[in-house]
Amino acid sequence: MRVYQGLKILKGFKREASLGDNIFAKTISRRLTHMKSYQKVCTKFFDESRQLFEDICAHLIAHESYTESEAEAYLQIEGFDLLRHILQDYLSFRSAEEDPAEKVIGPDLIERKANRQHIRYLETVFGPVMIKRKAYSAPGVPSLYPLDKALNLPLNKYSYSLQAHVCSEAGLRSFDEALREMEAVVAGHVPKRQAEQMVAEASRDFESYYAQSKLDMLEETGSILVTSMDSKGIAMRSEDLNAQHYSKRMAVVSAVYSIAPFVRAPTEIIASLYPGKTKPKEQRERPKPQHKKVWARLESSVEDVVRHCFTEARKHDPEGQKRWVSLVDGNLTQQKYLKRVAKKQGIALTIILDFIHVAGYVWDAAKALGLEKAELWVQDKLLKILQGQSSLVAASIRRMATCKNLSGSVRKEADTCANYLLNQKAYMRYDQYLRQGYPIATGVIEGACRYLVKDRMDRTGARWRIPGAEAVLKMRALKTNDDFKNYWDYHQSQAFERNYAAIKVFSKQGRFPLNTDYEMAYAV
Repeated sequence: MRVYQGLKILKGFKREASLGDNIFAKTISRRLTHMKSYQKVCTKFFDESRQLFEDICAHLIAHESYTESEAEAYLQIEGFDLLRHILQDYLSFRSAEEDPAEKVIGPDLIERKANRQHIRYLETVFGPVMIKRKAYSAPGVPSLYPLDKALNLPLNKYSYSLQAHVCSEAGLRSFDEALREMEAVVAGHVPKRQAEQMVAEASRDFESYYAQSKLDMLEETGSILVTSMDSKGIAMRSEDLNAQHYSKRMAVVSAVYSIAPFVRAPTEIIASLYPGKTKPKEQRERPKPQHKKVWARLESSVEDVVRHCFTEARKHDPEGQKRWVSLVDGNLTQQKYLKRVAKKQGIALTIILDFIHVAGYVWDAAKALGLEKAELWVQDKLLKILQGQSSLVAASIRRMATCKNLSGSVRKEADTCANYLLNQKAYMRYDQYLRQGYPIATGVIEGACRYLVKDRMDRTGARWRIPGAEAVLKMRALKTNDDFKNYWDYHQSQAFERNYAAIKVFSKQGRFPLNTDYEMAYAV
């Protein structure tokens, strides 16, 4: 009874009809209202689009001998023109239906009154369109356009959809290739210089996006939380080099992800490094990284990157239940800031030295010692290191170098390995790490260095300026993290806040205008 009393207030609901019938009747009624509005608007504004659509259909009927490929090629050209006409007609409709305002007040708090209509052009994915909108002006200040605000138009001449295509492609390949790829699938055109400026502008909300973003933890993630960092050089133009940077500047690459424990024995690691040389146990499926996020920064300090990593890591572990691990490659600066920031934030952090880097040093020592069966010797020493005997291995290398009377640069290679093992032994407790199921190699960050930086930035002859390189690295990170679409929505909302939020539009009654009936109907 209460339900009926509530529903009968709504026009069209009948007591004898079922709830489903009533809802269906209301829906049909609303749709008919919308259809009448649609027919009225189409008759006035969309005639050209409708005529073009009928011409395309007539052309296809007249060419019934077309193959599918020929019909598709025809539609690829004419279809974009049709879509451009529809968009143009829609913008013409919005322009004609724009309500006059009593006054418009900008961020400068100066009142502006209605002036004549102004025209602006916009390059879109369908091609160029024209927009007429009412200008509100006052002496000595720029005019404001309420319709620009209603449509959230960009300040430049390229639509946000077209900009998204450019930025997405520029994050994957060179600007020349990106523009060729883009123009093969859209009708809009963007010159190279404008594309570079576009990417730089589009990257400005990168930091704030990740600062406010949250992870969608729909499934249970692994109990180990991993952070990792590495550096990769980028060739720079002379304007951005100094005495400390001969030809390249270092981009700091970072990664954060969760992973399930994977307990292994030292012999299993050796078997995976040297397949066929040892008898491995039955292969087990390795856990995969979850919610992996990677970034590359050119202007940030190592300490800033560490702080950012930990901030992102907390999103993976809001309740502080995971075991935190940081994989490093022996860089003393990274280790210093990892320990400093972890201490300040009260994080129990386990720092692990990348085992693959260790293996490289041991191989250098084997070459310096001139061993006949170097591979077997390296396997033996690596196995001992995995068993927690890195100090004994260092002493063994020095003893062998002394017994062989090595000196000079040859002896230096052996001593370098021994010193490395002794200096880094606090982060080489591999016997403990393996029992706890921790990862001991930096494969994720090595892959990120290659994909994020090398594949895009290290092209033959490429020389970068800092702002351009930073912007491209951000676009590439968004693509890698599968965040580009969400970021682009966020970027548009932030652009609206910057460009239009402070503009106040007052109706004839002295208050902010509501949407038109047509907009309100289609917002249902």
